[in-house]
Amino acid sequence: MNSPSAGDGVTIALILTTSSSTLSLSSSHSLEVFVCARIIHSTCPGRSVTIAADRSVFAGEGLEIGVFGLGAVSRQDPSRVIDFGIIRPRYRDDFEGPSLSERGYRLLTIPADGTGIVVPYEISFDRLFKHSTLRPEDITPGEEFEIKVNHGRCEVLWWCWGDVEGEIKGKNLHTWSQGGNYLCSLDDRPSEKEIREKGYILGGDVDKFKVEDQTGPIAIRMIP
Repeated sequence: MNSPSAGDGVTIALILTTSSSTLSLSSSHSLEVFVCARIIHSTCPGRSVTIAADRSVFAGEGLEIGVFGLGAVSRQDPSRVIDFGIIRPRYRDDFEGPSLSERGYRLLTIPADGTGIVVPYEISFDRLFKHSTLRPEDITPGEEFEIKVNHGRCEVLWWCWGDVEGEIKGKNLHTWSQGGNYLCSLDDRPSEKEIREKGYILGGDVDKFKVEDQTGPIAIRMIP
């Protein structure tokens, strides 16, 4: 059964890394940040987990919604922040059907074998400073800035057991989830008859999808 039961849950270990610990103030190189995630605890050991990655740190985008917080903060002076230009969008779902695929949600599978996944973020130099009042010329070479994951964006909107390219490929994933409907409050739980006839897979309780940050802030040193 791919629909999690009310008591099912999973814990994911999250590690944040970068391709380099330095960033040149005189080049156009991008800052590459990687979100690495793997299963470290599960009520169903040996089973993969598929999530709706949208609006979370697992989406591979979204500086403007705060996946890495408000910005990069100077270690030397925390009042100095490279502002990421955070907005608080109001999401609206106009699709009528209850299927995740119909609504265009991006699905991502975290493997059962503990190898994990890597979600890359390539932040261009221009994007890094696009919304910031702190400019490259205001930064002293050698100054270090910290980036960290916003724990509020580690929460996922929907999850279930199984591999999106394996056992649940092509299956009918319903937006409703245990513990409440986190994707669309207007969607009711389908009846048992509907679940059987349409082969619906329901989501697990998102409050039982736990993420353990094993990194904390990482530092980027600015160089000439």
